[in-house]
Amino acid sequence: MTKRRFKSARGLVPHLAFLCIAWFLSVLATLSASSIFQEPQHKSYAVDIFSAADQTWLLICSDQKCSVLRRGIGASNWVELAALPLGAERIYFSDAVHGWCLVTGATSGRLTTDLWGTGNGGKDWELLSHPSEFQHFGTGVGDMAFLDSKNGWVLGRGAIGRGAVLETNDAGHNLYEVTSPPELQRAVNRIFASSGGDVWFVGNRMIVHRSQTGQSWETREVPEALSDYPLATRFESIKILEGGLGWVVGGESDPVILSSKDAGRSWEIKLRVAGTGTFNDIAFGSKTFGCAVGSEALVFCTNDGGNIWRRVFLDQANSSLKRVVMLPSGEGWIVSVSGELYEMKGFSGSWNRVVPFQ
Repeated sequence: MTKRRFKSARGLVPHLAFLCIAWFLSVLATLSASSIFQEPQHKSYAVDIFSAADQTWLLICSDQKCSVLRRGIGASNWVELAALPLGAERIYFSDAVHGWCLVTGATSGRLTTDLWGTGNGGKDWELLSHPSEFQHFGTGVGDMAFLDSKNGWVLGRGAIGRGAVLETNDAGHNLYEVTSPPELQRAVNRIFASSGGDVWFVGNRMIVHRSQTGQSWETREVPEALSDYPLATRFESIKILEGGLGWVVGGESDPVILSSKDAGRSWEIKLRVAGTGTFNDIAFGSKTFGCAVGSEALVFCTNDGGNIWRRVFLDQANSSLKRVVMLPSGEGWIVSVSGELYEMKGFSGSWNRVVPFQ
């Protein structure tokens, strides 16, 4: 009878060890190829958006940096132009080349706001000035607007209903505080500079107009129908269109939309939505089509010049909406407080969530 000889377990150990190592290395290679061991992606989110001179600029941030993207009318892609410091909050362009950005940060434990500027459409940026050096500017970024490449205003939100309106005549290198009229000493929420040179400021129970020459300032009366709703007159945005048609949105106890047919001399209520909240912004792409956006994903659009407003529901929207931009081409974008970006095409009134910045 033939006896079989078996190798001892001790002799199999090196062979098994080799097989285990080979298997482990193959698994590592597979995992690496599937990006599991790659560095984590730094998700970007939308912060602000602005349109001027057939161009739209989108401000996005991640946990590492902020960036400026640009897109022309009819273009299918956003083009990244430049990086900005973390804390970039607001972006504004007076034309296709001159732009500004407000950036919040901290210096020696103190919250600060800096004004940055570009003179080549957003490709390069430089630090211009420090608006938060003014006593009442506060720590909250308000808004800004420029009539041209030199003249503009920066708004700061201070504490206890106080703020500061700062003016510049040299593109933001130097700022000085506007102290008259006294209404501007209260918190101003938004500013709008028209193509004709008029400037408008809105805030808590306040609509203030600055003439084209800057020689006169006038406070406009709010509709008497709002006198029974004192909290409903916290205005958040204003737009004056060609032909003198104007729009103001706001709220608090009830979101409201006001309209004017005489370039802001008088106002009437066009829409009041029952419930706590506010409209934060409004935009029109044409004389007839526009949308207002606000708290708790609130969107109302009109296609007849503001006579009838209809509620629009956004896909997967669960946060407040802070900015809306609409172009004559029918394109539009909405930015939410939590960083989502929604897009509309062809005045369709249908907004879809997009992620152009992954």
